[in-house]
Amino acid sequence: MSGKIRRLARAGGTLAAVLAASVFFASGLTQAVEARAQTPEPGAPAPAGAPDTAGEPSDPSAIPDVGTSLGTPQAGRLFAAETGAILSPIRADKVKDFELVIARIHEALSRSTDAVRLKQAEGWKVYRAAEPGPAGSVLFVSVMSPSVKGADYSLGKILLEAFPLEDAQELFEQYLAAFAGTQTLLNLRLAVDFAQPWTPAVPSRK
Repeated sequence: MSGKIRRLARAGGTLAAVLAASVFFASGLTQAVEARAQTPEPGAPAPAGAPDTAGEPSDPSAIPDVGTSLGTPQAGRLFAAETGAILSPIRADKVKDFELVIARIHEALSRSTDAVRLKQAEGWKVYRAAEPGPAGSVLFVSVMSPSVKGADYSLGKILLEAFPLEDAQELFEQYLAAFAGTQTLLNLRLAVDFAQPWTPAVPSRK
């Protein structure tokens, strides 16, 4: 089956992932997404009722994938499931900065000659939620369907591969400053595919 057909076959699962991710952050209920979440490192989500800090500079140590510099060892952003998602709550006044960095990531992947990077680009889409995120932030949802299992999706590493160190560092700092809270990585398992023929459930025999 061609890659295009596979992507169409998975469309239902990808849309479900995006909708579930939006609900997850809009409601603040971690149970809203039926997925296995990778434990954030090194930060953790703020507890319910925490003060509104959307307008304050984000703490880089609370954002998985990043340190304060590209010279800092970066935690890998890897997926074990066929579909993955990364939820990024972005400060409303930093949306343009974040979108600029995402555009440069797009450029980097498009120009890459690395087979793994090109494969990652094939299944990587970034969505912006129409609904407001937590504490007035803007929620961006990166969906990897299919994900490239074992491949690193860390933005800092992609920037370093594509651009001179000084330019990559500047973009990296813009990326850091845009966050309103902790980034979340999800490994998503398919629960139901509505594109497939329906079959009646077999009654259990007691």
